[in-house]
Amino acid sequence: HILTHMLECVQTITLADAHIFPEYILPALSRFPSDPEELVRLAYAQNVARLAETARHFLDLAHHLKQSHSMRDADKARNRNSSSGAGGSDAADAAALAAAAAASPKGKLARSLESSYDGELAKLKDIFLRVVINLLPNGGRVARALLSDISRLCVFMGRERVNNDLLPHVLTILN
Repeated sequence: HILTHMLECVQTITLADAHIFPEYILPALSRFPSDPEELVRLAYAQNVARLAETARHFLDLAHHLKQSHSMRDADKARNRNSSSGAGGSDAADAAALAAAAAASPKGKLARSLESSYDGELAKLKDIFLRVVINLLPNGGRVARALLSDISRLCVFMGRERVNNDLLPHVLTILN
């Protein structure tokens, strides 16, 4: 409970902290679903949804930070290139700027950052889905604790992942 609360309090991160969830926190917690003590599994089940939301928050912060750093670097490069060019006609300059904007590093960078974000979010969803699948068979209080906050997990997972991956496991446990 304390770890979850402390992580929820984080509002800013550095680039060094960008992958703290998939590389450090979640692997450290990976033994909890199979811990012999029910209280450990119960506490983890009670916090999984909040941890998932916090992991996404960290991913959002990291993505924003990467995006702002990359855009700033692209602006610096563009300013160096435009200040080193010779003065030409205004029409030629405007045409060159329009062509450069279409194939600009910013456009490519935005697409690259978007696919990176989507890939990292998919990895987080996979990790948390495995956690939920590992916790559900415990049944009893652990499953009830997990299901009590299932709506938050569903929002985190998204409709497709819930329908295809999470719901079948939940229905199996409920039967």
